[in-house]
Amino acid sequence: MKKIPKVMCLINKLLTIMNKIKLFLIALIMGSTSALLAQTVTGTVSSADGPLPGATVLIKGTAIGTSTDFDGNFSIEASSEDVLVISFIGYTTKEVLVGSQSEINVMLDSSNVLDEVIVVGYGTQTRGGVTGSVATVDMSEAVKTPVVNAAETLQG
Repeated sequence: MKKIPKVMCLINKLLTIMNKIKLFLIALIMGSTSALLAQTVTGTVSSADGPLPGATVLIKGTAIGTSTDFDGNFSIEASSEDVLVISFIGYTTKEVLVGSQSEINVMLDSSNVLDEVIVVGYGTQTRGGVTGSVATVDMSEAVKTPVVNAAETLQG
């Protein structure tokens, strides 16, 4: 009969240890997920000439993003591990780690690699990528002639 209390005592100690392990794991999970929780990050995208309205701010590796307003301001929900990719046509793209920052102001540098863009019926291409005839329309000459629709302006 004396073996039963010893077994009960061992079971009680095991249950106490298991409860402590459960509490530790719960605390560990809660601590790691709090770092992943999203925070509101605001900021401004500008260049040497001033704010850049319509610049794209994306979270790298996702489709989550936003555009800047008329004054170059943006607001996005991002976690501390996220990297923001900020881009604008004609400017060098920048990547910024969010970290503990709640406000991120970025100045984009001008990129002089913008080639001549040709609009085709199904998209846009650079002049070197087009196989076929390419014509240039001088709009200052085109507006001198009265036309009913835009197709008449392009006729030879």
